[in-house]
Amino acid sequence: MLRSLVGSEMCIRDSLTFPGPVTAAFVSAYRPQASLAPPPDAPSGVLSRVLSGDQLLSVTLPLWGCFFMANYAGYGNFMWMNEFLAQTGHKDLAKLEYMVFAAVEAVGVVLTTVVIDKAERRTLLAAAFLSGGACILGGVLLMEYSLYLALFLIAMNAFFEQAVWCVLYVYAGEVYPSTVRNSATGLAMGPTRIGGVLSTTLGRYLMKIEVNLPFYLTGTALVLGFLLSLCLRPGKTGQGLDDF
Repeated sequence: MLRSLVGSEMCIRDSLTFPGPVTAAFVSAYRPQASLAPPPDAPSGVLSRVLSGDQLLSVTLPLWGCFFMANYAGYGNFMWMNEFLAQTGHKDLAKLEYMVFAAVEAVGVVLTTVVIDKAERRTLLAAAFLSGGACILGGVLLMEYSLYLALFLIAMNAFFEQAVWCVLYVYAGEVYPSTVRNSATGLAMGPTRIGGVLSTTLGRYLMKIEVNLPFYLTGTALVLGFLLSLCLRPGKTGQGLDDF
């Protein structure tokens, strides 16, 4: 019995002196680790990052402009299309046109989701803005000459507007560093909603001047969005995001 206890004590002492794999793993797990280097200090404040020199002209201002133009055009076109069709003598087609809008917008979202990682973000955004503007301007101008072609172009405008929104949301979520990304994206999306407020408020007064005038302005807004999108720095298609 005494021999057994002495042998056990020697085994324990030997395992501490010459640790095996289990003992070594136990000791290393509790050994103090070298502290990781802290990340570099980032400038404090979201606005200081968003409005900094390297972001202001190549990201922030054109991005805010794109959101404003998309809001102005999207809300204005949807709000006043029913009144436009009524005043041009096609009120009976309004319900059908809005149903087509819904279907085309769904298709636009799905197709944009498919191609969003296959094309450069800025190029895709510019193409969607320009195509949407051309469709709404062409649709209202052709209304008295070719009804069904005009309705087709107006419906295609809804398709491209949804493409604009999809690309804008993706681009805005990638272009800023992670330290300010959520707040910077909110600043781009929130205040620019005033564009939708303006178009829905002014539309009735503009239509009293000229029935096509609200849509001339929404089409122009989309063309301006195209020009602003060309001022954006290239997107992050196929690249990692900035996490500093």
